[in-house]
Amino acid sequence: MRLDEELGPVMARASGLLLSGRVVDAVLPLLTATALHVVPAAVGSGITLLGADGSVTTTAGTDPLVERADALQYELDEGPCLDAWHQRRYIVADDLTAEERWPRWAPLAAELGLRSVASAGLVAGEASVGAIKLYSTEPAAFDEADRSALVLFAAQAALLVNGARTSERAGHLREDVQAALRERDTVTRATGLIMGREKVPEDRAFSYLMSRAQSEGTPLHEAAARLLRSASTGT
Repeated sequence: MRLDEELGPVMARASGLLLSGRVVDAVLPLLTATALHVVPAAVGSGITLLGADGSVTTTAGTDPLVERADALQYELDEGPCLDAWHQRRYIVADDLTAEERWPRWAPLAAELGLRSVASAGLVAGEASVGAIKLYSTEPAAFDEADRSALVLFAAQAALLVNGARTSERAGHLREDVQAALRERDTVTRATGLIMGREKVPEDRAFSYLMSRAQSEGTPLHEAAARLLRSASTGT
């Protein structure tokens, strides 16, 4: 089966999830599982992303070995996955027992039984959002065809992650706008209440509401809401 045929069902499933915020949880594991199927030499795959709390984390790891090898990278702040992310490129190591680029991480990864690793950065436009990696217990396990496959998986994962984050930001923006509209409506209704009760024009009613908010030490919309509640209860 060709690579595009392997990725087709994964991307078809993703298309219905982009606006739901479930991409990372539901689709990325399909990508890493498919990557293992496409590259038989790999014993594990995973995706490194920046977590909501700002920490680097592994998402969609296919094996505990991936989690352990990645955790060492994050702890030591060195390794192929981090370099692929920050340098926005493909990185391969053919023999971790002789690797000099990551002098602390490579020996520990070799102790886990790993011999080679390939990683590609997740780049969507100007955004570098993480990296995807493949681990193998055999030296020089990844060839040029594997490189092409992993780069393609990285491109798809980058689009999904960036799309999910864009959707999330848009959702937060909509919530902020809706909250601002609710606050404005509260102030407008409170101003109208003062106009009707005190028989004053809008500018004087609004000035009164502003003075009330300042004396109470509360935001304008909260002072308006308190006034409306007081009016509704007759207190």
